[in-house]
Amino acid sequence: MEQGQNVVNSEIKNMKKLLEKRNEKLAGTASYRILDFVIYAVLVMLLALAIRAVFFEPVRVDGSSMVSTLADYDYMLVDKLCYSFHPPRRGDIVILFYPEHTENTYVKRVMGLPGETIRIEGGIVYINEVPIDEPYLDEERIRGHYYYGEFSETPIPEGEIFVLGDNRGPSRDSTEEGTMKIERVIGRVRAVVYPFDHAKILRRPRYALP
Repeated sequence: MEQGQNVVNSEIKNMKKLLEKRNEKLAGTASYRILDFVIYAVLVMLLALAIRAVFFEPVRVDGSSMVSTLADYDYMLVDKLCYSFHPPRRGDIVILFYPEHTENTYVKRVMGLPGETIRIEGGIVYINEVPIDEPYLDEERIRGHYYYGEFSETPIPEGEIFVLGDNRGPSRDSTEEGTMKIERVIGRVRAVVYPFDHAKILRRPRYALP
C-alpha cells in the first residue's frame, strides 16, 4: 500500500514538472518575463512623465496669497493643455511665471483681460468701471490686513492679463508686478487633490461681465 502511494506521489510530481515546463514555454523564460516586466514598468513611467509634462501636473501651494480658496501646502492639479485652445478667462486660477522670476511659479486668479481697464477701490475690483462681486473672498481677513486694496485705473495691453491673489493684502500680484503676458501662463488649476480634507473641484466663478 505504501509502495503504491509512493508511486502515485512520484507520478504527481512528474506531472507538476511537465506542467511547469509547458507553462514556462507558453509564458517565456524567466529572463524573458523579467525583461518584459522591466519594459512595461519603463513604459508606464514614460507615460506618466508625458502626461505630467503635457497634460496635468500636481503642484504644491507655497504661501498664503490665495487663502481662503487655496491653503499653504495644498496640492493642486494643473491643466497644462487647456490654454492651447483658448486664452485664460476671468476667474481662472492659474499657475504662471512672473517677469524676471523664471525659476519660481505663482498661483493667482485672472481678473483683468486684454483691452480692459482695471482699478481697485476700497477692496472692490472695477473692470471698465463695473464693480465685480467676488463671493469667494474672505472679507474679514482682507479688511483686517494693513492693505485692503487701492489701485489706480490701469489699461491692460493686448496679449496680457491682470492677476490677483484671493488674499489681497499679502499677495504679490499684478498690483506690484504689473500685467502679465499670457505666454507666461503654464496652466489652469482644476482641483485641490491633497490633503484629502481640502480636496475640491475649482470652478470658474460667474461674473456679471463677459
